[in-house]
Amino acid sequence: MRVEIPTRFRTYTGGVAEVESSAPTVRALIDELEERFPGLGRELRLTSAIAVDGDIVADNIRAASLQRIDRAVRILFVPAVSGG
Repeated sequence: MRVEIPTRFRTYTGGVAEVESSAPTVRALIDELEERFPGLGRELRLTSAIAVDGDIVADNIRAASLQRIDRAVRILFVPAVSGG
C-alpha cells in the first residue's frame, strides 16, 4: 500500500513524502514507520487521525490501532488541527 506522509511530519522522514508498506494493521504500520523514521510513530500517535482509501477510520491512531489495513491501497495520516 502507499502511505502518504503529510508535510508537517516530513521533518522526521528527511523530506520523504510517500513510502510503501505491507503492514497488516495500523499499529504495525506505525511501528514500521517508527523503526524507519525515529520519532515519527510517536508524533503520529499523538497528533493525527488516519484515512484508509479516503475514509477516516478513527479520529486518533489509538482508536484505530487494531484496524486491518492489509487490503488498503492508500493510507493518509491527517494532522490534528488546533483552534476553536
